[in-house]
Amino acid sequence: MTNNFVQIKTTHSAEIQWMWTDARQRDVDYHFDVNDNVDAKVKEYMVRDDRNYCCQCEGRLLYGDNLANITAAATELAEYLSTFDGIRFIKN
Repeated sequence: MTNNFVQIKTTHSAEIQWMWTDARQRDVDYHFDVNDNVDAKVKEYMVRDDRNYCCQCEGRLLYGDNLANITAAATELAEYLSTFDGIRFIKN
């Protein structure tokens, strides 16, 4: 029996988490600058970005139905974030 009210699909996700080093811990303007740059980078891919995702420190949850796009976006975002001063990655 078909149910027209139910839609089932596979969703993939990637979590990116980071911490600020002591030198940048309280530099709120720098945090906003990094987040603006992250927003621009994420828009280059066909993925959704959960900015309100709850994690230990700072982070984003990228998700969507195309695994290749999620993988590419997460990989490039991690590489991009590593170019900023004052960011340390958290390994899960």
